[in-house]
This record gives sequence, C-alpha cells and structure tokens, in this order.
Amino acid sequence: MTMIPGFNPFSADSGYAAAANCSCTAARVSQTAVAGGQSTDITIVTDEKDKVTLSFDADYQSSYTTYSALAVSRNGCANIEGQDFNFDLSLEQSIRVEGDLNEQEIKDIKKVLKRLGRIMNKFLSGRIDDVAHKAGRLLKSMQTIDSVEARLIQSDFLQQLQNLSAKSG
Repeated sequence: MTMIPGFNPFSADSGYAAAANCSCTAARVSQTAVAGGQSTDITIVTDEKDKVTLSFDADYQSSYTTYSALAVSRNGCANIEGQDFNFDLSLEQSIRVEGDLNEQEIKDIKKVLKRLGRIMNKFLSGRIDDVAHKAGRLLKSMQTIDSVEARLIQSDFLQQLQNLSAKSG
C-alpha cells in the first residue's frame, strides 16, 4: 500500500471513517462423526442339552472437528485455527454355560465357533451366497452338537456438518 504524506485513511474527513470502527469476523467449523456398533449372540446346544451362550457387544463413536476464525479490526487481526479428535469404544462380552460339558463337546463347540466366525466374516463382506452354503454345512461332522443359533447386528452411522459464518459491523 502506498502512503500519501499527511493522509490518514481513518480520519473523519477521509470517507473511510466507517471502516475505522468496523470489525469483521469470519468462522468455519467442520465436523465428521462416525458411530456404530456390533452385537453378536451365539447359543449352542449339545445333544445332552447342555447350553453355551456367548454374547459380544461393541459400540464406538468418533468425531473429527476442524475450526478456523479470523477477526479484523482497526487495531489488528487475529487468526485462530484448531482441530479436535475424539474416539470412544465400549466392549462387553460374556460366556454362560448351563450344564456340564465333556471334552468332545468342548472340541465340537470350538469347531463350530471357528466355522461360524468365517461365516460371519463372509456375511459382513457381502458374500451372501457363500453364507448360505457354509451355514448349511455348519453342523456337518459335529458329533455332539444339537443346534446353533447366531444373531449378528451391525450398525454404522456417518454424519458431516459444516458451519460458515461471517459478521461485519
């Protein structure tokens, strides 16, 4: 900016007097939030009617926020920028056994859980045809397992917010 000797742009007679008292602010806040969870319940009943129930629940929340603000006045200006990240995770698991499991039942339950884990991974990755095929063969070659019931619930939520504001005066 070229200064003209003796000229004050903020003097009352310069035409810029209003600018001398003016302050301007601008702010931007942006946030992305993700939340979700998974709930799994598995019940295995043996031929001897022993019952094993496994439950697993996981919930999470995460957010990332950025903000910036600029304030300008006759006395100067200030610029503020920042960011914030939050993550919360909650896990709960339980195993309940009703009855007295023998060695062969424990062995078969481990096999069922391993197979069921593969089936659930295929389900979560969208390979539904593989799920139906594998689920039909879940109890094949199990000597002591009468039934298996599995329930899996997966939920996810994404939200993005932006706020822009400006003020003059």
